[in-house]
Amino acid sequence: MNFVVAILCAAGVLLPAGLSLALVDSPLLSVTTTLVALLLEVVFVKLWLEHRSDQKVLGRRLRQVARPLSNDMTPDEEVDLSIFRQRRAKSWLLEPLEQRFSMIDVRAALPKAIGLGGLGGLAAGLAGMFGELGLLTALLVPVGWLGLGWLVLAMQDSGQRTAFNKLFPETVDHIVRLVRAGLPSMEAIAVAAEESPPPVNGVMREIAEGVQAGLDPETVIRATAARLRLPEFSLFSATICLQRSTGGSISSTLGTLSETIRARIQTAAKAHSSTAQTRLTLVVLSLVPVVVLIGQNFTNPQSIQTLFFTESGQGLLRWGVGLIVCGLLVARSLSARIGR
Repeated sequence: MNFVVAILCAAGVLLPAGLSLALVDSPLLSVTTTLVALLLEVVFVKLWLEHRSDQKVLGRRLRQVARPLSNDMTPDEEVDLSIFRQRRAKSWLLEPLEQRFSMIDVRAALPKAIGLGGLGGLAAGLAGMFGELGLLTALLVPVGWLGLGWLVLAMQDSGQRTAFNKLFPETVDHIVRLVRAGLPSMEAIAVAAEESPPPVNGVMREIAEGVQAGLDPETVIRATAARLRLPEFSLFSATICLQRSTGGSISSTLGTLSETIRARIQTAAKAHSSTAQTRLTLVVLSLVPVVVLIGQNFTNPQSIQTLFFTESGQGLLRWGVGLIVCGLLVARSLSARIGR
């Protein structure tokens, strides 16, 4: 099943490019056909995700297990032992995405990302038609589709990480108060999982459920920290595991951890404010060419016609847009490096 899905999904990416290459003489028909193929791919992925949901698979396997235990099975009917074999819990598509975007529900966010990616493919196709890029238009459509879909998932994951970092110190303080009141650390985490706001409550609930299932607390906490890849939660994991190994007062250790996390947040906020001028400059540089072109359209329309409707003008326009985009990317990377 996974092999068939892989072939069909690959066809959903490659087929639009092939259709665009075949219809390159008609740019509008090329972009329209590409978008239709991408929409069919979105529908297929959504239906497949709904069909392969964990609850449905679990329910089917539980029903198969229950049949031999009941009296409904005939004497000549054999037991399907394949239900007891170990299987992959996630599909080939969801597993790498959930590893990369660990703070969001990828199964719920993927259809939206694919749908918005179609808009990115449309914009890339129209840009290729406007710039008369020829064969490159066929490649821009799937690249724009995949790029915007990936950006949507990345923005949602980044938002959840930011919210977690802001709320996590309050949760640590709540655990400290519960520990000082006499609760063990694991029970305090279970109580905090019920009282903390999202997305912190989901992470804490995952630890509490793992411990209640009989797993080793250190193993559960380390596995959660490795999955999230958050420095603040890694410090929390190291603190809990070290205290369980060496003993000592967990309340004072977690109190120090809470102060450390707040200091990290304040440092990040100062770095963000120090780059405000650079980010404002990026916005101004992005808007200046558009404003200049609009002004030239009213003051000197002939220059605009020369720029857009002659071969040399279109070449200058492509080079100008490319250089501006490269400059903005370099300035953004420098700003992000200062923030880190």
